Order: sequence, then C-alpha cells, then structure tokens
Amino acid sequence: MFEKRLLLPHQYYYPHMTFFGDRSTQEKEEDFLSAMNGIEQNRKATIYIHVPFCNSKCAFCGFDKEYDLDEMEAYVDKLCSEIDYYSAILREKYLIQSVHFGGGTPALLPAELLQRILDRIKSSFNIDENTAIDMEGSATTLYRDDIIRFITDNKLTRVSFGVQSFDEGVRRELTMKATLDELLYTIKILHENNIIMYGDILYGYPEFFPGKMLDILKSDIKTAIELELDGVELGQMYPYKNALERIVRERGLALPADSEIITMIKYATESLLSAGYSQSTYSGFTKQGKIILETSYYGGIEKMPDCIAFGSGAFGNIAGYKYRNASYSVYMSQPTPCYGQLKALSSEQIGNMQIVGFPKVLVLDKSLLEASSVKARFADKFARLIEEGYVSETDKLYRLTEKGSYYIDNIYWYLLEEEEKEIISKELTIFISERQ
Repeated sequence: MFEKRLLLPHQYYYPHMTFFGDRSTQEKEEDFLSAMNGIEQNRKATIYIHVPFCNSKCAFCGFDKEYDLDEMEAYVDKLCSEIDYYSAILREKYLIQSVHFGGGTPALLPAELLQRILDRIKSSFNIDENTAIDMEGSATTLYRDDIIRFITDNKLTRVSFGVQSFDEGVRRELTMKATLDELLYTIKILHENNIIMYGDILYGYPEFFPGKMLDILKSDIKTAIELELDGVELGQMYPYKNALERIVRERGLALPADSEIITMIKYATESLLSAGYSQSTYSGFTKQGKIILETSYYGGIEKMPDCIAFGSGAFGNIAGYKYRNASYSVYMSQPTPCYGQLKALSSEQIGNMQIVGFPKVLVLDKSLLEASSVKARFADKFARLIEEGYVSETDKLYRLTEKGSYYIDNIYWYLLEEEEKEIISKELTIFISERQ
C-alpha cells in the first residue's frame, strides 16, 4: 500500500488551519464565545501553556520562538490576562486532567514567574491532586536551584528536555547551546532530587558522518538507558521548515533511506523495551510517569478532551472550535483574546478527530467508531489496513502492528479525507522519502 515513507511535520494536528482561509474575524470570535458559554458542565480538558522564550537556535527546531528575554515579565502579565479571560467563561465547566508548560524553554523563566502562572491556573480552574503537571526545559536551565525548588515544591509530574544526541559531533552540527557536560550535570541533579525526567532523542539525521549514524543512535540509546532516564521520546529528524533544510541543501547532505530509518526504529524500540520501558505513544517510551498531552491532539484511546491553550502561537480546541493564538509580536500588542486562526469544526471533522490521529498513540478504541456515519467513513480503510498487515484488531481495539509502526504518518495520511489532503499539500511541506 505504501511505496514510500511519509513524514508529516510535527506541528500538524488534524484538521489543518490555513493562514488565510481560517483567519480570525470578529464574527467567528463572537460565535466561538457563544459556543463556550453553551458548554455543559463536567467536561474534560487539558491546559497547554506556551512559553516562547529560548536561548538556543538549534538547527532542527521549527517552532516559533522569542529571544528577547527582557520581555518575560510582560509576557507573563499577558498570559495571566488570558487565563482570567477563559476562566471567567469555563471555570465551572471543565475538570482539568493535565497542565503542560511547553515552548520554547519554559524553565528559562525565573521560578517566581513560573509560580505566578501556575498559581493563577490553580486558582482559575478545577484542578486537584490527580491533575498531572509537566514542564519542558533544557540542559541550560533545569539544574538551576530556583527551578529545582519550583519542580519539587509543586510536585510536578515530570520534566522533559532535549538530549537529541550524546554525541558531541552531532550536537555541534545541530548548533545546540548546551554542552555535553551541562547535559550530564542536569541529569545528575534531577536524579538527586528524585525528579522524573524524560529526554528527547533524535534519529535519521542527514548523514553528517556517513556510515556512522546508526552507531551513533545505538550509543545514544545505550547511554540513555545507563543514565536511567525515566522516559525517552524518540523523534525522526525533519529537515524542512527549519535551518537544517538550508544546511542539507547547501552541503548536499544525503538523507537516510527508508530501510535505514526502519532499522533505526526497530533497534531503538527493541532496546528500550528490553530495558524495561513501555511504549506509550509512537515516540514515547516510559518507565515512570505517563504521557497525556498526545491524546488531546490525536485521540485514540478515549474521547478526546478539549485543550485550553494559552500563549503566543498556542493551539487549542474548545467546544467544537480549533484555534491558534497569534504570533508573539501580535499576541503581545493586541487585546486578549488574540487569535491568529479560528475554525469552526464540522460534525464530520469532530468525529474524525477521534480516529485519524490514532497511529500516533498506537491503539484505537473501537467504541469511538460506533456512530454509523463515522463507521461508514472508515470501515473500508480499516479493512484494508488489516488485510495488508498494518493494523490488527481485537473485539474492542485496533492496534498498529510492527509493520504499521514503520509507516505511522502514512496511515495518518491515509485516514484523512481528500479535502484535507489537498489543503495539506498546498499549505505544508511533506517529506516523502526518495531513497529506498
């Protein structure tokens, strides 16, 4: 079925919003406000807080960032006004499952500013002792005394940071700010304070060092296991829409063939499972802690919770509307709320959201296809995926097979409606392997 592997950008979540077609308007915002006011009580939601500040210009990163660190306090003022806006409408309607600080590098903020944000969230929404609170950081921030106190005093569920590679040559090629010594020191400090930590590891780089990329990944996985990371997030390099795209073109670097990528995925998966990790998502392997945020964007296991998103460029999903906040400069200069894109989802799209992203979380509860209209849209596709060995099924679940795990984005693409494929083809750069 899939002749070549397809790699969607990690910023893509169904359904896509176009820059012009889904621009926010006053009429759309009034309709969105009306929909939020009409929400029934006791719905589930996650909270995402975007902190755009960063002190590293890593070549692989394609996220919106802000490097003027003098703006931190003003940004937190703006965040708090946004929290107040949504709280006034939604406080009594939602039970909050998780709170996630993402970025950028949230741990760049002084601890007192992080505490101010978290205190405002806790006082503004229904949060209890079962609400998971996670934060992203870096090896240049997480070892700070004030950050350690913030993590431990607030009993954060886990922290995550970009290892990417323990290989110093690769780290130089990726223009990472943190030194290897800082990375190892951060892991040591987090262990000493009994903080659950997840590290991101990348694979499938352009061939900076031809013939050695698999060996580098093997060494990275071995080191992550030896250093007893509580979770490992594996991610394939995406050399498009970032500085790495330019580097690849200027230097004429080759990209790994499909067969090489599959070998890497298989090696990393088998090694981590053998070391006692459980695979929670397409990229997430855990020993302690759990991964929650992905179900807010990909569905699969249970009914997808809404996502209340705060901060510049943040994606949210509330009451049948999908929104993305404006970019940093606009977000900071305009009144709250400040949307860049706002899209009212059709009933078909709402039903599809539970299904199409399931390959990212590996498993799909069949009860999510119970509606006759949803089942009709997907029955033939799932039958073919099963027939060709990408998906297996039990009475209650669809589950990716090993073969399916090598073609996750292909399956994601296959489950999309044709209109969505046309939109993505025009709006996004989709990397399709050209080497076999």
